[in-house]
Amino acid sequence: MLESSSPVYKEACDFLVAIAEPVCRTKFMQEYQLTPYSLYAGASMGLRTADILSAMERFSKTKVPAEVEAQVTSSTSRYGKVKLVLQHDRYYIECPGAAGCRCSCDAALLLPLTPFLAAEPPPAQHC
Repeated sequence: MLESSSPVYKEACDFLVAIAEPVCRTKFMQEYQLTPYSLYAGASMGLRTADILSAMERFSKTKVPAEVEAQVTSSTSRYGKVKLVLQHDRYYIECPGAAGCRCSCDAALLLPLTPFLAAEPPPAQHC
């Protein structure tokens, strides 16, 4: 929940828009929901786990629950573990470190995605 009368309203609102999904937005109060997707989106915008947790502590009227801290850590720590790479007209999944891929090799792992790309894409849907 975010109160529009808060002295840090503008800064807190910008932060919440980056890491959470709006549930209800009225003139005086706004409600947001943290989801794995919204937190991942925040991480993709360059927000680090520590930055998110620090901002949550700064803007919160109460202590941030341990469950919320765990959800933030779990959702944002996965960002950047693998990348989709286009090389020589072929797509690959690139894993820079063995820990992220759960493999035993030291070098980056490149897996061809040809079988996945052979299928026809679904038809576009229009609203």
